[in-house]
Formats: sequence, C-alpha cells, structure tokens
Amino acid sequence: MARKFIVDGTEYPDPGANVTPEQFRQTMAVFKAELSNADMTTETVGEDTIYRFKKRVGTKGADCRLGYCATQKLNYGGGGSLATKGKLEKGICPICGGKLSQSTNSKG
Repeated sequence: MARKFIVDGTEYPDPGANVTPEQFRQTMAVFKAELSNADMTTETVGEDTIYRFKKRVGTKGADCRLGYCATQKLNYGGGGSLATKGKLEKGICPICGGKLSQSTNSKG
C-alpha cells in the first residue's frame, strides 16, 4: 500500500509512514506558501492512498495588511529575513503571498 502526495498536479515522494498528511503540508508550505491553506482530499485507488492538495482560489491576500495576514488570520512582524523585507517592499504578504491592501491598519 503506497501513499501518494499530489500538489496542484505534481506528485511528491512519500516522506515516510511516520509523517502525517498535515505534517507534509506544513513542511511543504515552507517552500510553497499556498499549501498552508490548500484544500486536501483523500482517495483510495486500489491499494494506494492519494492525498491531493489544491490551492484555494480567490482568497489569498484578500484583506491582508501590513502586519496582518487575513488568509491565515495571524499577525506578523515587519522585520525578519531579506526575503520577507523584499516581499513587504513589493506589497506582498510574506505569509500567504497575496497582495497587501493599501491600508496600513492591522487587524487582529
């Protein structure tokens, strides 16, 4: 019985039986931020279990503001890595990758 992990049509190797699908999602979200809120479906084909992750459409960055990611509903600091600072300078939410609204008021 094999496990298959498919992210937006791309199959990734099984990270091991001790890794849950949620742990796979969290680990991969470091590299593909859209996985942090992706929809997951599970299906069985023969003896294989297939976990499909598909990013949600239309919600990313909808109400994100400097210091607050609406997609993940969490506050974040403006400092951090050069990559984070670069995203903020371009008006991109460093958590979900969505466009930051022009308002600088943070929610939370």
